[in-house]
Amino acid sequence: MGVVDIVPAAVGQDSVHEMGFDLGMFRDRFTVDFTYYNQKTTDAILSRNVAPSTGFSGSQFVNVGEVANSGFEVGIQALAIDSRKVDWELGFTFNTNHNEITELGIDGWLDIGWTTRHQEGYPVASFFAAEIVSAELDADGTAINLMCDDGNGGSMSCDDSPSWVYQSQPSPDVLGSINTMVSILDRVRIRGLVDFMVGQSKYVTDRWNRCAWIQNCEINVYPERFDVRDVAAAQNGGANEFGYTIQDASFARFRELSIEYSFPDSWASVLRARSGSISIGGRNLGVWTKYPDLDPETAHTNGSVGEPEDQSILPPLRQFSFTIRLGY
Repeated sequence: MGVVDIVPAAVGQDSVHEMGFDLGMFRDRFTVDFTYYNQKTTDAILSRNVAPSTGFSGSQFVNVGEVANSGFEVGIQALAIDSRKVDWELGFTFNTNHNEITELGIDGWLDIGWTTRHQEGYPVASFFAAEIVSAELDADGTAINLMCDDGNGGSMSCDDSPSWVYQSQPSPDVLGSINTMVSILDRVRIRGLVDFMVGQSKYVTDRWNRCAWIQNCEINVYPERFDVRDVAAAQNGGANEFGYTIQDASFARFRELSIEYSFPDSWASVLRARSGSISIGGRNLGVWTKYPDLDPETAHTNGSVGEPEDQSILPPLRQFSFTIRLGY
């Protein structure tokens, strides 16, 4: 796997078109905020390595051309129950984003990592890799007759330097949240939050290290239990890059739950306070995802490659809190 340094992009010139509306109904018990945006960034600058064949080291700045971003943002807030004993508020946010390099400014593409590149007509920092479309398993459990996507809707032998085809992007297409708050007798407040991100992918470093390079995964020991295309990628991926290492990292996470109880004035006065409350809460309580490795939310770009990978980084920790507040 080659290594290419990446330097963060400098901001170019932006052209932004935005429109939206705010809507309130039933004395603002139900509100909607909507915004649509269409943004184009021109003259964005990236840094790429100078080819060693030039006799010079270091990097040079190149014009990435034009990047387009568009999407919409929706926020909905509702007071579902408003009574003397119980109030219930419910909120929902939903944001979309589509980004595309509409003009690169250089021939071909710009590699920024093992499998990520800037390429015209695709999202920024898209994943590209060879894609195995068919294979067979012999009696010894070895994948044979590997055929790869040729990039033109057909297939070709994976032994003949197959084309790298678009796999996915590191940024989500959709993200949002659902939040709620229930108040009971103005004493007990229960808050909850679930957020989600959909459409992004990550480089599963563990798959490449353990399954393709070291060959020490279940798929290597019991290949008959797995899709033969994945077996072929694991057995032959030590010196190659296949879509097997790039996986969908969409998720929804139970981000927060808390319960707070406000003391009666008589309780607070015992502590010589004007007011008081006690609360317990938890964060990162659960996650729903099909991501095959540690956690879909952990990602970092180290100093030498551009992949959003999941190696050597802790996932979000489950946290619990107990709090007492007194007002004097």
